[in-house]
Amino acid sequence: MHDSSNKISNAELKIMQVIWEAGKEMTYSQIWDAVEHNSKSTTQTLITRLVKKGILKQDKREVYYYTPTVTKHEYSYAKTDELMNRVYAGSAKDLVSALFKENAISQEDFEELKKFWSGGKEK
Repeated sequence: MHDSSNKISNAELKIMQVIWEAGKEMTYSQIWDAVEHNSKSTTQTLITRLVKKGILKQDKREVYYYTPTVTKHEYSYAKTDELMNRVYAGSAKDLVSALFKENAISQEDFEELKKFWSGGKEK
């Protein structure tokens, strides 16, 4: 995974979410059409930044096509790991406890987690 994946800004993350959701390479026009409330120049600037960071790969054909080099799962894992280390001193138990205390985990989530933990990490 790229070290720079932790350095995706909130505005850049909106671009990445569009591409991850699409599940395929996209052109600038497709990305711009899918991103709400961005001007064309802002969208182009964000895409350019993501390419420079190595988060997006651009492939020139008749137009540029953009493909993520970081999966949504890799990004989510890196951000969770960063949060756990920065705020909870590396303790997954403390992170999960905080989520329980704040009612951020529903009873259904809790039941799914119990099944996950009792069945191993294959799920």
